[in-house]
Amino acid sequence: MPQHLHEQPSNSSPDTLLHLTINKTDTTILNATLHSSTSINQDNDERMLGELSSEVGIHDEEKEFPTILDDDGGDEELIPNNGKNENSLKEKLKDLFFNMKSQFKHMIDIAFPIILMNVSNKMLGIEDLMFIGHLGNSQYMAGSALGNAIFFSLSFIAVGIISGQDTFVAQAFGAKNKPLVGVWMMRSFITLILFLLPVMVVLFFLESILNLVGMDEVTSHLSGQFVRYLLPGLIPFAFSRSTARFLTSVNIRLPNTLIPIAAVIVNFGLNWLFVFGIGFKGIGFLGAAIATTLTRLFIIFSYIYVLFHHRENIREILIGAMKWDEVFKWEGGFKVFFKQAIPGTIGVCAEVWAFEFTTIVASFISAVQVAAHSIVFNIASLSFMLPLALSNASCVMVGQKLGSNDPSGAKYAAYLCIFSSVVCMSVSGTIIGICSRWIPLLYTTDESVRSVASSILPIISVFAIVDGIQRTSTGVLRGASSQFLTMILNLIAYYLFSLPVSSLLAFVAKLELLGLWLGLTSCMVLMAVIVLIYIIFRIDWVKEARIAHERANKIIVKTEKSEQETNSNTSNTQEEEETRIANP
Repeated sequence: MPQHLHEQPSNSSPDTLLHLTINKTDTTILNATLHSSTSINQDNDERMLGELSSEVGIHDEEKEFPTILDDDGGDEELIPNNGKNENSLKEKLKDLFFNMKSQFKHMIDIAFPIILMNVSNKMLGIEDLMFIGHLGNSQYMAGSALGNAIFFSLSFIAVGIISGQDTFVAQAFGAKNKPLVGVWMMRSFITLILFLLPVMVVLFFLESILNLVGMDEVTSHLSGQFVRYLLPGLIPFAFSRSTARFLTSVNIRLPNTLIPIAAVIVNFGLNWLFVFGIGFKGIGFLGAAIATTLTRLFIIFSYIYVLFHHRENIREILIGAMKWDEVFKWEGGFKVFFKQAIPGTIGVCAEVWAFEFTTIVASFISAVQVAAHSIVFNIASLSFMLPLALSNASCVMVGQKLGSNDPSGAKYAAYLCIFSSVVCMSVSGTIIGICSRWIPLLYTTDESVRSVASSILPIISVFAIVDGIQRTSTGVLRGASSQFLTMILNLIAYYLFSLPVSSLLAFVAKLELLGLWLGLTSCMVLMAVIVLIYIIFRIDWVKEARIAHERANKIIVKTEKSEQETNSNTSNTQEEEETRIANP
């Protein structure tokens, strides 16, 4: 600090220096003090003020922080310097970058195997249809297509139940609570059996049900027979999906990559064997259903092998560490699981069945419109695979972070998955829009069908983007244990808004298939906006993390208390025995 600041100028009072050395905001008070304490004219006052202000660091242009005199006569800044603040900000940005980079890698590790699983499951039905199609009987194709569609729709009950498993297993694993991970897994298996038994009864009597609703007898018979041969694979299908999602929740991905690929290859070979025969006459139409059932058995046995022989010692989680007495509890057990699984099931089925219903609506327009709808629906389904995988990834990542009581990590994981979905689906939608004239050529040579499909695909480019946003966002809600909200949104959006609006646009406004897809797209826009607003402005991440962490640690706490009580009782018993021996 310049020496003359330690001295009192002859033409100023001590108050003058006090105001000069504290901060810039007091310059008006300084001027008043100068005028009252000296007889120097105004020009000299301003000159002196400017000189002294420059020496203590008060500049309008630079806005530096002023200094004060410390006890030792040295300079001391009123607040930390900008360099330290900049370094702190850089460190925070650097930490955020590496955090997001790590979470991005985690997201890809989760999403890629799920994409393979979804594509594999869809390919089983496509392979069946391909082999049956080469038998040269259109009724066989109609029977297998209807049977597969009904089986697929009802099997989504299992997918909905597994959504509850995703939430709890991910949260328990995030809290490093191995006993609870296995407990939730067993509850999921038991719930799947309870819910799928009625489904198996419906599928077994499908032929009679189709006859009751007026389906022609040949198609009803073929569909009923086809589904009966698919029926033994329903429970293996549900258990394999549950096991695959369990492995995803505990960060084991390789089996979920290899098994789906192997399943597609095995199903292709078995279809060839049973439909056409190799060295013997094939079974034909029903051979495809037998092949798919055997493939699903192959899948579940592959996962059983992984569970008991995997290097991560999953057997320890499912058997060694698990508390079997906790599995069958109602309070805090199945009651909590049902609160998530039942809304999750209704929400998933409401969405899937709504899209299946659009095919029925399209069938009332014309044959050309139905054919075009099948092409458009197939393209939308393929583009749906990526956001579906990101939805599952967001559920697992958010659940793990909440279970480990990391609200910031959960929030960033949610935002990362949603942003990734927007980017990926924007690319996908752009490709669909640009190639809308050529994509239908892959499906049909009928010019009228191609023309209708080409006119709808630009809408699908928008549909893909908003569908990706809402799908990934609902995965975030599932990770935060908000399946009930997802169920309500799906029921309102599809059955009170989408289907009525789509039907009005298709039939009343006479927009036909265009109106149908405009209604569906508007529904997706509505869903995406509502869910995004809820995630950004309504979710209390700290509260959700606390609830998830407490729930995920209940068994650990209870087990420790039980062990302490047991040890205490054992110690008391030993003391009583020693006392009895010492004093017979």
